[in-house]
Amino acid sequence: MRTSRARTTSNWIFLCTVFWALLQARPALAVDTALVSIIPQTQTFVFLGPGLGGNLGGIGGCGLRFGTHYYDTQAIIVTADGDYTFWASSANLLPNPSPNPDTFLALYQASFDPLVPATQLLGCNDDSYVSGRGALPEFVLTNLTAGQTYVLMNTTFIDISLVDQIYGTVNLVVSGPGAVTVVNNDTD
Repeated sequence: MRTSRARTTSNWIFLCTVFWALLQARPALAVDTALVSIIPQTQTFVFLGPGLGGNLGGIGGCGLRFGTHYYDTQAIIVTADGDYTFWASSANLLPNPSPNPDTFLALYQASFDPLVPATQLLGCNDDSYVSGRGALPEFVLTNLTAGQTYVLMNTTFIDISLVDQIYGTVNLVVSGPGAVTVVNNDTD
């Protein structure tokens, strides 16, 4: 009887240990946070270089047309450590609306300086044709830290000299293991 009780207790402890290990190993559920970015006609930064355009910060997929761009920023904090996906779900860019708006999204460590737009750049994207979002951006950043301030910068691929899809509203989504809190809009 004593052996049977000890075996039952031992089996119970083993099953609890296995269950706890499986619980810890399961992937975290993604939390989607919706944000709205309004690109005003008041804030600008200049992206300079030879030719028509290039990759901001030398990061592939971060193409921008050279020239002056309107932009919007939002300081954010993630609530859990981990990998986060940033994307634009839709956009209404003016003065010439298009069914395929061409937006640009970047994430910065702590702050965005419009005088040196590649400084503190963590990641960015111009087009996400691979994921089927067309000219709307999408990128993944790994190892973001909970409680750390990051700055989302949203603009358009086209500079203001072309007067085509250069300001307006962009709906953004951030997906990751935690929620995203907007600390301050228009951080500059």
